[in-house]
Amino acid sequence: MHPWLFAIVQRHFRVEAVDNRHAISRWVVAAGVFIVALSVYVSTAAPGLTWKHEGADGGDLLTAAHTWGIPHPTGYPTYLILVRVFSEIIQVGDEAYRGVLFSAFVGAVANTILYLALTRLLFSLPFRVRTAPFLIYVASAIVSLGFALSRVMWSQSTIVEVYALNAVFLAAILLIALNVRAKRIRGESAIGLETLGAFLFGLGLGNHLTLIIAAAPLAVWAIWPIQPGARLALGWRPVAGLLIGVAIYSYAPIASLQGPPINWGHPDSVAGFWWMISGSIYQQYAFGIDMSLIAGRLASWANLFLAQFSVVGVVFGIAGLSYLWDKSRGLAVASVVSVLSVSGYAIGYSTEDSFIYLISAFLIFSAWIVVGIIGFLIEVLPLVSRFGRVGPTIGRLIQMLVLSGVVFAMPIFSFVTNLSELNLRGDWEASEFAQQAFAAAGTGAIIVTSEDEYVFSLWYEGYVKQPEADVVVVAIDLLQFDWYWDDLHRHAPLRVPSYAPVDLLERLMTIVGHNIESVPVYSATKLHALEAGFDFVPTGPIFRLEPHG
Repeated sequence: MHPWLFAIVQRHFRVEAVDNRHAISRWVVAAGVFIVALSVYVSTAAPGLTWKHEGADGGDLLTAAHTWGIPHPTGYPTYLILVRVFSEIIQVGDEAYRGVLFSAFVGAVANTILYLALTRLLFSLPFRVRTAPFLIYVASAIVSLGFALSRVMWSQSTIVEVYALNAVFLAAILLIALNVRAKRIRGESAIGLETLGAFLFGLGLGNHLTLIIAAAPLAVWAIWPIQPGARLALGWRPVAGLLIGVAIYSYAPIASLQGPPINWGHPDSVAGFWWMISGSIYQQYAFGIDMSLIAGRLASWANLFLAQFSVVGVVFGIAGLSYLWDKSRGLAVASVVSVLSVSGYAIGYSTEDSFIYLISAFLIFSAWIVVGIIGFLIEVLPLVSRFGRVGPTIGRLIQMLVLSGVVFAMPIFSFVTNLSELNLRGDWEASEFAQQAFAAAGTGAIIVTSEDEYVFSLWYEGYVKQPEADVVVVAIDLLQFDWYWDDLHRHAPLRVPSYAPVDLLERLMTIVGHNIESVPVYSATKLHALEAGFDFVPTGPIFRLEPHG
């Protein structure tokens, strides 16, 4: 790192290291964490679009990004812009593979920032014995790599999705919150960091709105008055930073006005923008879980923590929270609120993939783990050594053995147990389906389907990979919306009439009936609604519709 750049980073994110040699070591270890995480993610990443690891939305996100369109709510403008820029810079493979590489890259960045946050946290805690910087760096690296190789984080860093980037924003806010609090305790101004944190908060909300329930408790703790009874003071600059970050959502109406092929909700109007950003189409799922299923979901939640960190990690995490409660109660409360808020939302969200939201909770839990490990190493083990008349050399050896045990219990165990399941290098199912479907349908055809994985893969194939094929992919479930019918008519006026019937089924039958005699019509699956009037003739991976008789 260049000396002047290192000086800037040290001024704003410094830790109480013994000397510059230890400070440099911190960044060397950070680079190691990044390289290891990135290597694992890239070597196990999907070769393109995938339906594995709840990755069906990837086709929708990529299609919107590469047509400057609007994907499903809540629009994800931050993700769209960043993945598009990354794809333009990293010219490796096709657009889908670059989207996967983007997830791998930001996943590695998230783990690196988490490592820096963990070291910042450990140096700020008042341990009874001064902690050796090397011990802090090693423990933080182990825990951050344990998070990197945990099942859910790893799975989302090898597909096209928004959750690895969400982890970047949360880790950055955690790091900034710790540094803001440290500066304010020392009586120094932290307005620059507060403004940066607020900006990243707003920008992160443009990636995924669940960031607010994960990061808000940390932000409140960071700016909470140091002295009891003091007023909470928040300058105009952090507020401006937040507003500038949130302004990323201006992308939606601007992009919508251009009439892109993927334009969910048409957010260029007030009603359309609110429909998109509020996620009204999905609000039925929020806290919509049947109460009879809560017990099972709670059990699954507990099992997920064990699956991510092993019994050893969970035990250290609980111990770390207890220690944090004694030494930094405000941070303990903020982190508990964050974990419980995210967990409650994930448990109550009535979809099978809601567990992915827990990545934020796992990231915060990692901070508890590292506190538990260091607290054990520098406070519990010395007591054992004292009573056992063990010298300092043997004590350090015991510390290294404990750390080695944690290495095997967390990152190595996670790598070995998850590798076969999470390795997507040979997963071509989604890509091959879309390619073969277009080859079977031919130019100018219509393909109707209701399954998201088929719709989004075919959208990507039609609007990004093979726009010249001029295949109209009809998402049946979206036919209920007038804006979707208008888009279909605008992009294929000869195959989709301007008049839209009221009923969804009537709209489907209108499109099929309007084209069946002149344009080949296909379905990705056998649709019960069409079986009464049509035969489903297998054609490659799809079915051609032919009228009975």
